[in-house]
Amino acid sequence: MNMLIKHGAFVIREIEKKDDADVETLIRTCLLEFGGNREGTAWCDPDLHRFSEVYNKQGYQYWVVENSSGSWSALIWRQSIFPVMFGI
Repeated sequence: MNMLIKHGAFVIREIEKKDDADVETLIRTCLLEFGGNREGTAWCDPDLHRFSEVYNKQGYQYWVVENSSGSWSALIWRQSIFPVMFGI
């Protein structure tokens, strides 16, 4: 069962398959910014495009913060927040 939290104009929800393309773009954008677009990083992970399926395992939770228009503006893992570089 997916959990949904509403707070003002924002909704915090568990990551879903529909988020995979945006998550991959977010991760690749951050890797480019910090020189991580190379072998040995998530850049070469063949499963990055299936993030919600591969990484959202028991003991790990990933959440998406959506604004009122349905665009998400953050990816949360446990207590860490990684702001999206686009669409805020």
